[in-house]
Amino acid sequence: MSNDQPTGDYEVGYCKPPAHTQFKPGQSGNPKGRPKREVSLLDALSNACGRPVKMREGGQEIIVSSLEAMITRQVTEAIQGDAAALRLLLPVIERWLQPTQSGAETLHKEVHVDRLREKINKITERQMPSDSISKRGGDPN
Repeated sequence: MSNDQPTGDYEVGYCKPPAHTQFKPGQSGNPKGRPKREVSLLDALSNACGRPVKMREGGQEIIVSSLEAMITRQVTEAIQGDAAALRLLLPVIERWLQPTQSGAETLHKEVHVDRLREKINKITERQMPSDSISKRGGDPN
């Protein structure tokens, strides 16, 4: 029994392991640490859209979020006549202009949405002539 006894005045017992099995100073019981959690798609998208980017506006370089830069570019392309950009923006604009105020304001918003639809249709017709449909063998009606 004298072989199991530690030297010195340290007593081995409940919650008192032998000194040679204890963690050394500066040593952790879990050297690798807790595993990092997996980043969800929503978190990754949120981080990417919130990341600051440099953008030129009016000859000046400004810093905006990635999301704001994407929206600005989409609107710019739509203004320049890109039908695909207009088709993507129209549902967003319609939802943004949802009637939440008085009837007069709602009518005013509906007029804007109708004008946008007309412009989109004109641009789409210019970019996709009816001849291209008949060449592809599709039914124009």
